Amino acid sequence: MRLLKSNYNKQGYWQNTTKFESKTHNKKYLIEQHDVNELWASVPKAISHLGKEFYGPVKDDIAKNGLYNPLLTVKCTRAELKGQKAKYGHLINELPFWMADDKEDEKLLVVWGGSNRLYAARELGYTHVDCAIVPTFLEAMALQKCHRHTHQQYYPKNYWR
Repeated sequence: MRLLKSNYNKQGYWQNTTKFESKTHNKKYLIEQHDVNELWASVPKAISHLGKEFYGPVKDDIAKNGLYNPLLTVKCTRAELKGQKAKYGHLINELPFWMADDKEDEKLLVVWGGSNRLYAARELGYTHVDCAIVPTFLEAMALQKCHRHTHQQYYPKNYWR
């Protein structure tokens, strides 16, 4: 096993200590290690983001410094994920299962913050990665800016206004 550990691995949880998203301020999210091939990346690889080179610098940073924040991961059913696909459509990846199957209650591990870090982990040869388990998609989406805050250099300056 080749584990990509986050900076929060030893303490066993990640918590939002930023000024963003006051509803989750100081809430603790358990960290679990998961096989990179059992995680579904919710969005396509972003070679650039908001007009700025993105994926390459993120991957290079992970190769050099490791993983700062764990991936924001939601454990959900297929039915719940179908609901997210209906809501976000083409903005998220094609679902990792056939829509008409009858396994609505089967659980999935969905990366809802950190898909590019997951792609980088796979390409860098890691087999497992730290994941912060978030109870809902809505909460994970709200926490994304908290994670991005630690790596402001990858986002345009006006992103933080």
